[in-house]
Amino acid sequence: RIARAPLGAVVTGKPHDGTTILSNLIQNAPGLYAGGELGFLAFETPDAWRDTPYFDQFLAARRKPGGWGNVTDAGLESLLAAECHADMYERLTTASPGLRA
Repeated sequence: RIARAPLGAVVTGKPHDGTTILSNLIQNAPGLYAGGELGFLAFETPDAWRDTPYFDQFLAARRKPGGWGNVTDAGLESLLAAECHADMYERLTTASPGLRA
């Protein structure tokens, strides 16, 4: 018997190693969502991401439907209050309507 649970993945990498191409492939596949290159894993805590240009890019793109999109202000504050990145991803599955499917 095969479990029918949503599957998530985080793709990380250094500049020029193909992650942008992979993100584009994922984004163009039906039923999949690519969160984009947001840079928050480069910081020690999710809250440290707040004062970076990456965060500004996220805010500009966050109203797009699906995935990271449509996270409420309260949901965003919950994500940033996470103690670690794993906790942030766990909270994201609740805060983002596109990831609850």
